Amino acid sequence: MAKQTLDKELALKIVKASKKASKELGYVKDKKPHK
Repeated sequence: MAKQTLDKELALKIVKASKKASKELGYVKDKKPHK
């Protein structure tokens, strides 16, 4: 049971991190349009 909770928290962290990363990626893309 404890491991399941840990996995959920880890998954949440990964989702948050990937969302932040994709947001930053999109920001860079907007600032520097590639040909």
